[in-house]
Amino acid sequence: MFFNQFSNYSRSLEELIPILFTIFFILIYLSFPFNKTTFKKIFKKDNISNIDAISVNIIFHSFLFLSLSFFFNLDITNLGYFIFLTSLILILFDLKTNLSFRNKTIVIIFFVLLLIYCIQISAKAGLGWDGLSTWFYKTQIFYQNGSVLDFKDVPFAYYPHLGPYIWAFFWKISFSQYEYVGRFFFIIIFLISTLSLSLQIKNKNFQTIFYIALVLFFTEDLLFTGYMEYFIFSLITIFARFYFFDSKIFLKNNNLLMLFLLSILILLPWVKDEGLIGSIFLYIIIVIGKKFKTTDKIIFSLFYFLLLFINYEVEKNLKGVVDFQFTLFVDGLITFKSLYIFVEVIHEYIKVIIRYPIWIGIILCLIYFAQNKKLFKDDIYTLYVILIIQILLMGVMYLLVTNEYAYNVSMWHMQSSAFRQILNISGLYSVILIFYLNQIKK
Repeated sequence: MFFNQFSNYSRSLEELIPILFTIFFILIYLSFPFNKTTFKKIFKKDNISNIDAISVNIIFHSFLFLSLSFFFNLDITNLGYFIFLTSLILILFDLKTNLSFRNKTIVIIFFVLLLIYCIQISAKAGLGWDGLSTWFYKTQIFYQNGSVLDFKDVPFAYYPHLGPYIWAFFWKISFSQYEYVGRFFFIIIFLISTLSLSLQIKNKNFQTIFYIALVLFFTEDLLFTGYMEYFIFSLITIFARFYFFDSKIFLKNNNLLMLFLLSILILLPWVKDEGLIGSIFLYIIIVIGKKFKTTDKIIFSLFYFLLLFINYEVEKNLKGVVDFQFTLFVDGLITFKSLYIFVEVIHEYIKVIIRYPIWIGIILCLIYFAQNKKLFKDDIYTLYVILIIQILLMGVMYLLVTNEYAYNVSMWHMQSSAFRQILNISGLYSVILIFYLNQIKK
């Protein structure tokens, strides 16, 4: 569906230049501060993957953007250009090293997909419902050097603002009047996070096939129209890559790894309300998993809940209210229609599995590891626990937003959002496929 309109694409050179410049700018920007050269010269770490380094930078810059968003009426474009130029100089300083990739084929595929997706968005630049009604008002405020204090007169003022802030930033630095160039950031991190995860497969041929399948199966035309789902997907996928698979970046330094993972957990609630739920589930994985010592988990928990509390207080003081998009009705759990709604929830899950066939493979692999008693290898069992809790919680949440007076609206909400809820967590559960593929002998 996403590629259907590509043959009808037509753009002038005047429009193509900002598109190509923004792609180039974001890629260079996200190559700072960490790349192969900085890891080798400063941290004495060799053979670091460029893609892993960029994944770390995505979290670094997202946290930086979040921090800067609270400096009212601050124009950070000059800072952006400074980071871009610094990153470019560092890359040129050791160009051969920084442009070396073990699997060149998959990197070429990355650039082809990136160019196609960005050009396609420019050809079909309209905003979707969420993009227009929820996020674009905030994006415009930041684009005009406004602040979170100006949200009081826009719809869903209490909604998180990190995505719109980043959207406005890359729109502003592009020298383009078209807002869609700011959305290229979400495409790039989607492609990089899936690439970083795919590179954990030992067989290069499997890496390429898996990456293409992962990207194409999870490509949603709708979600490139201003939605924030790919931001959440990317953060959770980056978490999955660094939690379940070893990295030379954090080799023999669990404290640094925990700080990195904590950053992801804290960022998620600032993307969407659903991000808070995702953050809690990732926290549960860390707590019930065997990767860290008990004392480390206790310290991690203290900082996690402290930062969540600070998040709540900051939002409450700046926006005046912390709320969710839908009112929850406890009596929705015990109405006569509850059973029918629960059946509808199951029906939606089945539709999502058909929509994303890769989930068939995930389910089969979950069955395989359960039958072969390999649940406790590499913390695989945590995925089983979280999957059961997530599915049950999603069902309960849809029941809670349903009442007799808003039944049709609630059913519409379930049908329009169930696939997005599953998409958000799909990168996390895709690791089970990688564990299986890595068992296959060459």
